[in-house]
Amino acid sequence: MAIEPTTSGDLTQTRQSRRGLLVAGAAALAAAAAATLSRSLPGSAADGDSVSVGSTNSGTTTTTFQTTDQNAINAISESAMGLDGQSTSGQGVHGASGTSAGVAGVSDSGNGVHGQSTSSRGVYGQSTSGPGVEASGAVGLKAEATDATSGYALETVQGRVRFAGISGIATIPAGDTSVVVNPGVEIDDQTFVLISPSENLHENALWYTKQGGNQEILIHINSSRSNDTNVSYLILEHA
Repeated sequence: MAIEPTTSGDLTQTRQSRRGLLVAGAAALAAAAAATLSRSLPGSAADGDSVSVGSTNSGTTTTTFQTTDQNAINAISESAMGLDGQSTSGQGVHGASGTSAGVAGVSDSGNGVHGQSTSSRGVYGQSTSGPGVEASGAVGLKAEATDATSGYALETVQGRVRFAGISGIATIPAGDTSVVVNPGVEIDDQTFVLISPSENLHENALWYTKQGGNQEILIHINSSRSNDTNVSYLILEHA
């Protein structure tokens, strides 16, 4: 059988095919390397780029998440902070709302909200029409000085102080020597009462005793008077 010689056209076609295979192989290797590198190195996004999960995303303008009827962002962690906000000169976390809580903190066993500072306020509350800070609970507010001998648990109360229930003015009617006061709190062995008359009683003396009920006290005067005797009281408890 005679072997026909290869024409120049066939040789050119063969070389082009091999060159194509080499180019395709190099492209595949480059793509694989890029994919591996993107998985192993943290990503970085600029303005206009998509947010990359698990990576550091950088930009120069504000990133906004907006929704109409659901939470804009849910931050959940099983063992660390759900949301960490930091700033070198501004607020770490800022919350604002038109009708609800600007910032709400909820916890089953830890602090609902924890504020800490090395040189300023740990927590600061301000309001134009309502309480700057309001606390409620089994213990509504607990204040403790880190240094009990020289520190202050409560410092600089500027303005009037209002106590609901535990303070007031009791009136001993003319001709009587006592009046029952029911402040609406438990009266026990830790309770003591500060009492002060609204006028000079001269030789008359005032004192209190615990009434039969556990929410009542009895304010006494040693002798009856011809007119009513107004007595201010403040009920406190020592630890």
